[in-house]
Amino acid sequence: MGRRHVYQLEDLGSRYEVRLSALREWHVVRIRCFSCERVGDVYPKTLKRQFAVDTRLIDLQPKFRCRRCGNSELNLWKIYRLPRDP
Repeated sequence: MGRRHVYQLEDLGSRYEVRLSALREWHVVRIRCFSCERVGDVYPKTLKRQFAVDTRLIDLQPKFRCRRCGNSELNLWKIYRLPRDP
């Protein structure tokens, strides 16, 4: 049976002010589709390759498109801290 990761919710301040530069390698952006409720993870490294580090996450929200149903409206994102290796 595979290991299940338990992510810890991370508070980096107001969701309207969080920028890519605030995200570290131990963070993950978890996005939940408003339409079909699919959950997907996006890692900071991926986002920083595609967008400027001073970009606010709230400005990227319309770009978070569900891979299952294609929805890009009202998708909810939260930042989590990845578990450390023992």
